Amino acid sequence: MLLYDLSDCRTLKAETANPGMPVTLNCSEDAETAPSNVTWAKLKGSNSVPVDLTRAEMKEVFLTIPSVSASDSGWYRCDYIVGQSQRCSKINLHVKSRQGLIVNRSF
Repeated sequence: MLLYDLSDCRTLKAETANPGMPVTLNCSEDAETAPSNVTWAKLKGSNSVPVDLTRAEMKEVFLTIPSVSASDSGWYRCDYIVGQSQRCSKINLHVKSRQGLIVNRSF
């Protein structure tokens, strides 16, 4: 696990998904220059853990989870480079419960 300072990360619009449905998180900040060296992690408190690639796919600025579950709820961080600058963004994923309520397991 790595310790990160999230104060410099840009907070992107939260995503909400239904259990069993696909969701795609987008790390892009609509820059003129496409981000490179994009990596994704799930946040656990102030620590981050690698995204489980048996359950998700990373492609360019996107992280796709083909079938979300309540355990996927929480904050995700993407790190990337634009031009000469190292940047990061964070996105909160809310997965609804079977009854339609939002489950938020942020930490």
